Amino acid sequence: MKRNRVGTSLLEVVIAGIFLVPFILMLVDGIVLGAALAKNESICREAARQASTSNPRDARAKAESVIKSVSVGGVVSGIELADFSSTIATKDLQSVEPFGGSLRGTVTVRTDVVVHPLVIQWLFKGRTPLKFESVQTFPFTYQMPGPLGAS
Repeated sequence: MKRNRVGTSLLEVVIAGIFLVPFILMLVDGIVLGAALAKNESICREAARQASTSNPRDARAKAESVIKSVSVGGVVSGIELADFSSTIATKDLQSVEPFGGSLRGTVTVRTDVVVHPLVIQWLFKGRTPLKFESVQTFPFTYQMPGPLGAS
């Protein structure tokens, strides 16, 4: 009995494709997820850094402006400021403002990224979107300016 080589090769390609195509799609989704997570980490870190180097009264607005300046697209539908906290109390800020000086405290920024992957979404039975968070804490490095003429 003689085998048909073309038919056997075609069958092998079809069977390999059934397993290979989903694997490649999951690999692409994994790469996209990794890129989205890295971007979220980077943006959260930059927002916390910018907030820590600005006046504590304007720190939240500074973090929000960093996050709003980021362009998102594709499977990433948005990066948002989920939480902002500072350990500098208003009384500490008021005590330093008249004379100037350094402040001791930290600023913590938490961002969320929303991702809509293709194949991985199907594996998790349609639970969409996938939401990941990043938290970064920096010490305040802002020096309150003193009155004019003081050194």
